[in-house]
This record gives sequence, structure tokens and C-alpha cells, in this order.
Amino acid sequence: MSMHSRYRRLSILLSCFLIACGGGGGSGSTSAELQTQSSSRQLNLCEQMPAQASSPVQLAPNAGRANPYQRSGNPIADLNGFTNGIRTELGLPTLSINAEISNAAAAHSSYMASNNILTHYETAGLPGFTAATPHERIDLNFTPTLSYSGEIASSMSGNGSTADNAIRALFDAPLHRIVMLSEYESMGSGYARSSTGVDYATQDYANYQPSIADFAIVAYPYANSTRITAAWENTETPNPMADTPFSRGTVGYPITLQGNFGSKLTLGQFKVYANCSSEVALTVRSHDNDPSIVQAENVLLAVPNQVLNPNTRYTVWVTGYYLSSSQSLQPFDLRWSFSTN
Repeated sequence: MSMHSRYRRLSILLSCFLIACGGGGGSGSTSAELQTQSSSRQLNLCEQMPAQASSPVQLAPNAGRANPYQRSGNPIADLNGFTNGIRTELGLPTLSINAEISNAAAAHSSYMASNNILTHYETAGLPGFTAATPHERIDLNFTPTLSYSGEIASSMSGNGSTADNAIRALFDAPLHRIVMLSEYESMGSGYARSSTGVDYATQDYANYQPSIADFAIVAYPYANSTRITAAWENTETPNPMADTPFSRGTVGYPITLQGNFGSKLTLGQFKVYANCSSEVALTVRSHDNDPSIVQAENVLLAVPNQVLNPNTRYTVWVTGYYLSSSQSLQPFDLRWSFSTN
């Protein structure tokens, strides 16, 4: 079921304020769909891939752990619980829930609800104003020195408007997902409903906690993951499908890769094969080619131009270069598979 059929309105917005903000993406190019046949049978495209090159750059270990999250119906508990649950599933440390950051997030959700606007920026004089930017709002409340900060926000209304659905939609959006899986130390969430029935969710993040090793790549969907959603309703800002015929609407489920803060990923190629028999048409983004969309350097992402097929195994093949914070440059050749539900 697409998000469009479940929700009357959903909008999501991203802001990332970091000293070394991780980001990334591909080339903004659209690859052609490839159907290859050999006489009486279809070629196995996975068998046509060359031998995998050796490299210290590998997919991060431990993905696929049990996810402890269960929806509670309490908006704040669900916002925080989902984020820490998915981090646990991917083998990343959970974020501590900080009351001061929670206050900043709650105040901003109230501001958005009071003014019926989805935004990261507040205007002095409007109801609920605390500070102009996410970094300033967190810094007002946060006792330690604030170095790294980030914020994601959404608005939702209609049937299915819950904090659980809001945070799931934020995670499905690739640029927001990157923030949720980044190397933060603490987080806090806020949730408020406007007089017109629109729910506004905010999740704020603060400071740096090393959690992704050098030359490790966190990928989602991760290797051997199953029951991955086939479709994604793109309402994300920034828009990862900007300047394509697929700019808004229903497309395939996004694929993201990210290194640690301070690393840089340079894309060679990004390919996805359906059941090893056909190549999936993608819109690929990277910081090198799309810095206005992918504002950080440690991320690559690809969005299938069409909804994925159900009950299908998808093989991902990504090559490129990883530059560590210590300026060690290593090539990578990553291959893994996931399955749709």
C-alpha cells in the first residue's frame, strides 16, 4: 500500500547542521532499463559481473540484529523508539534521550503547529518562536558545548496520522534516513497537533559519538534484508528526484550508503539487478554531482525510477573510492542483495 493511499497529506523536511556533515549521492543520472536475453534463455546478469576486487572497504558488520521497537501509542516514545530500534537492527549504538534536546524539539513542533507551517526556521514575533535555526534552538537548551546538530521534521494529517507512521515515513526518505543513522550522541523528539488537525513531528540530534569505523559502509536496505517495501511516495525536501520525470510521486524504495563523519565517498557506478535478470533504472545522487541535494560527502544514494516488484530479490553493485578522514584513499566494490515483500 502506498503512502498516498494511507495518508491524506505527508510532508517531510530535512536540516543538517554539522561541522563535518555526512552526506552524499550519485550522479543525478538515470540509467536505462536493461533486458538481456541469450538465444533461448535470459542471461544471469549477476554472473556477468567481474570478480569482486579486494578492498578494506566493506559493508558495516552486524546488520540484521533483532529490532526491539514496538509501537506504544505514545508519540514521543514511538519517535525515539523507532530511531533507536532501527539503529540497533543495523548494529549501530542507540542515542541517549536528552531532556534538553527534547525540549527544543517539542518547542519547534509547537511553533509549527501554532503557525501551520512545516519549516526548520522560525521567525521572531510569530507564536511559539524560540530561535531561528535548529542549531540555535538546540544550543539554547543544551548544556554541553554544541558541535554537531541535526533535525528532521514532518507534517501529516488524515487517516493514519500517528507518530509511528511519521517516523517510518521519515526513515524511508533517503536524506532523512542518513541523518537518523549518523554518528550522533543524543536526540530528543517533539510532537504537536495544530488547530486544523495537522500533526507536526520533530527529531533533533546533538554532538558526535563515533559509531561507524573507518572503511565501513552502512547500507540500507542491508545485506540479506527481507520484506523491504517496494514503493516510496516521494514528498522529501530536498527532493532526491529533482530535475527528473519522476520528481514527485510513487517510485521505488531508496537505497542509501554512508560512511563515518569525515569520510568522502566518490561514486564509480551504482547498479541494481532484479532477480539477476534485468537492470533497474535508477536516479543516483552524490555530493560531487548534486551538492545542492546531497550536502555532505559521506553518502551515496539511489532511487529506483519505478516501483520495485513484489517478492523479488534485488542485487546491488556499487563501486567507487573511499577517502578517510586521515586521507587514506581506497577503492571499493560492494555487492549485496535484499528482497521485497
